[in-house]
Amino acid sequence: MDDGSGPRTPIVLGIDGLRALPRATRIARTSRDGILLLEEHRDREIDELWLDHDLGATTASCRSWPYWKRRLSTTAPSRSA
Repeated sequence: MDDGSGPRTPIVLGIDGLRALPRATRIARTSRDGILLLEEHRDREIDELWLDHDLGATTASCRSWPYWKRRLSTTAPSRSA
């Protein structure tokens, strides 16, 4: 956790069922866990988000990905220069 005493640790989230994603600070292995991870970071700036192209393709959770894609693209905080 960042206590404000030094540089901010980047938040790199990975949602992927198989890949190692060594740069990710948190990884979810299922679409359900991915949704929970995104909810957990709802009010924080995410530096990088890595998504598996076919995660959830065979689960009921995959229907929620279009919602999250829209939400992430419309609620992303703007960065000041």
